[in-house]
Amino acid sequence: MGCAEVGSATWLLVATKLGFPVSTTQTVVGAIVGAGIASQAQVTWRWTDGSVSQVAASWGIAPALSACFSAILFGTLKFYILERENSFEKALRAIPIYLAFTAAVLALFITIEAPNAHRLRFLLGAGFWFMGHHIIKALGNKITQVSPTRGYAMELGAAITVLLASRLGLPVSTTQCLTGAVCGVALMNADLGAVNWRQLAWIIGGWVLTLPSAGLIAGLLTVMALNAPQFR
Repeated sequence: MGCAEVGSATWLLVATKLGFPVSTTQTVVGAIVGAGIASQAQVTWRWTDGSVSQVAASWGIAPALSACFSAILFGTLKFYILERENSFEKALRAIPIYLAFTAAVLALFITIEAPNAHRLRFLLGAGFWFMGHHIIKALGNKITQVSPTRGYAMELGAAITVLLASRLGLPVSTTQCLTGAVCGVALMNADLGAVNWRQLAWIIGGWVLTLPSAGLIAGLLTVMALNAPQFR
């Protein structure tokens, strides 16, 4: 397990430095699979609860669901408030509803997902402080134009998807959900040109590389550990 942790951490650092907003969940799964193969442990590929295929399927389904949720949220804001003549009055009426809905989602997120260890919270904050700007650049205005209302729909849609997946026990990626949310909101303009497809292809390429790269690093470390000289 130590080799899997080191392998996943190594790939996360490299990918983040290169500007790939890769998934920590996907990286850990890839590293565990690589370490399992290297140690000749049994890896469950067929479609069963907790299998690699089931987890991998959730990585494709989660961004699509997140895109749908975010598109619906932004669509309600756009068609019922932003594009109305009396948009200011409608916004004042809708703000309490949206604030209450957001507070409910955040409360559920804190209840279900919040870590208990204070040291873990500090490490998460430190990681975002030193390396987070790479991901912000990749997921910011490089994919599509982001405004406060768009950002609200993106974040809330991704949060809803992560909460639902957590309740179902599926290890989905928050990064992938956010990417899907950004694309869903962008496509609400009914214009394919609203999405920077080259940047999106770059991000998806990082996802494709994550599983084998993390698995290869963890597998090599496992082989080295198993064949290292033993001192007694």
